[in-house]
Amino acid sequence: MLAPFQPSQLRAHRQHYLSALEAIYAAIQKTTGCRVVVDASKLPAYAAVLLDSCKLDVRVVFLVRDARATTFSWQRRKTTTVRGRVFTTAQYSPLMSAKEWLITNWAAERLVSRLKPDRYVRLRYEDLMRRPRQCLCQIARWAGMNEDDLPLRGLDQAFLSTAHLLAGNQNRFRTGLISLRPDEEWRSAMGRSERWLVSLLTGPWLRRYGYL
Repeated sequence: MLAPFQPSQLRAHRQHYLSALEAIYAAIQKTTGCRVVVDASKLPAYAAVLLDSCKLDVRVVFLVRDARATTFSWQRRKTTTVRGRVFTTAQYSPLMSAKEWLITNWAAERLVSRLKPDRYVRLRYEDLMRRPRQCLCQIARWAGMNEDDLPLRGLDQAFLSTAHLLAGNQNRFRTGLISLRPDEEWRSAMGRSERWLVSLLTGPWLRRYGYL
């Protein structure tokens, strides 16, 4: 999806896919009356398809997290029960996690390099969680929203209603008053050899994002 030249069959499939997505977003807007739809998809290739649209005003929030924290998170098995159904997250080895982190962030950088500066915001997870109100209000203004409409309570809490998310962290099932704070358990609980391996493999990019 990110390649500059694509076979005609793939281009046709991509256009059909984009048309379907435009119809979905239009239905969401018509049903809810909202001005902004937040799509929590994480794949840069998916964003690349949406950015081809002439009907949608697509903007990208490029959220990056320390590769070591991401690796530690992907090693933890998290289980949540919702309405009698048990959901368990997948687990990845440090090597697989580092590879996925590098590929995803490389693809995201390639994507935003084609955009005008006002079409994307790069933000670190750690900064977002340490200053949630400041960061979220900044994003809201950039997206054309009224920051007073955000469900924020105080400096570091939000009141969340039911979300319509198909995949992601188990925290997506939580509702009500939620405290927003950084998860930094990896600093004390991650094994030294695993931290060393991930730091070695992702070092140049960790430095790029200010983690070294």
